[in-house]
Amino acid sequence: MRAILSIFLLLTSFALFGQLSYKKGYIISINGDTIQGSIKEDVEEKLARSIDFKDQAGVIKTLSVGDIREFGFEGEGNFRQVSYVDPLDSLKRKTHFAKLLLEGTYKLFSFRRKDDLNFIVVNKDTSYLLYDDVRSEFGDIFEKGNYQSLLFFFSRECPKIASRAANVNFSEESLLSFFVSLEKCSGNTKDAVVHYSKSKAQKNIIVSAGGLAVDKRTEIAVQALGQYVIPSVNRKSSLLAGLVYLRSTHESTTTYTLVKDHSKYETQVFEIPLMFRYEILQRAVQPYIYGGAGPAFKKDKETTTRTSLITDDTEATGATESSDFGATVLVGGGINIRIVKDLFINLDYRYDLYSHLPVAGLACKIRLGNSK
Repeated sequence: MRAILSIFLLLTSFALFGQLSYKKGYIISINGDTIQGSIKEDVEEKLARSIDFKDQAGVIKTLSVGDIREFGFEGEGNFRQVSYVDPLDSLKRKTHFAKLLLEGTYKLFSFRRKDDLNFIVVNKDTSYLLYDDVRSEFGDIFEKGNYQSLLFFFSRECPKIASRAANVNFSEESLLSFFVSLEKCSGNTKDAVVHYSKSKAQKNIIVSAGGLAVDKRTEIAVQALGQYVIPSVNRKSSLLAGLVYLRSTHESTTTYTLVKDHSKYETQVFEIPLMFRYEILQRAVQPYIYGGAGPAFKKDKETTTRTSLITDDTEATGATESSDFGATVLVGGGINIRIVKDLFINLDYRYDLYSHLPVAGLACKIRLGNSK
């Protein structure tokens, strides 16, 4: 158990170190000056608010919309200031950074807010917020998305393009393709510039621990898993790989004429699985399912104590142990309930070599940003 905990601590240290990676980039100040340096990689939701910029002298500054109007990573897309009225928040005017996808008759931007994808379309001096269906924490729609009706409005002078509006998916690739077609229809392809670059795999580490005790049975599950999400494919699907420790115990008593045998059983499993996980919802309540396979080491121990029914004295004690190394195929599911941003109450059930008790505990997601 100490070895497992030590590995978890090492993984956590690696995660914190990984968060400090910087990549070459630039900023444009409010005055229009371009400054080269390095920008700390982070998830897009955080980049929309502010960045950590390291200049060529090695000085690090945190910069927001009051300090710069644009920034970008070398060889990738850039982010610019956007300002718009938010119909989802009492028509408040908001200003932040957003990723530039297309610049032409229309400027198309994307950004993420609470893991939800949103788009900004700028036409001359007017900005529009495009959003998908707004759902409750349990997945119920309480406000219909506006993006299809706005796409129809933008393309009203191009009937062939407008006929596609109702079938456009709410993704960066689909909306970019729609607006590129719109530029072609209006004859403005020479002046239109595509800035889009595919979202790279997002790296996280998920650390969780939980347990349950019921009717002389106990279950403990501890795991540290690297998670890889490719937003351009599906934000709800991910691959996970890492370390898992499982421990289960139970007891039984057999009574004979003059004695009784009390047995304690302990099973420990150490494994390194590769899993596929699908998050059904990505709200405060997050049900998920998963499955996978990998190498596993299983260790069983049985301890039996024989006691006299006449004197209550212990007459004999014996223990047997066995171990086996092989492969496991596992399936499971659970629910994460958000406490704060990346800390959750976790309920999880799995079948892994044998049927386990469900466990309840805590899960923490450590975000490492995007892979290079």
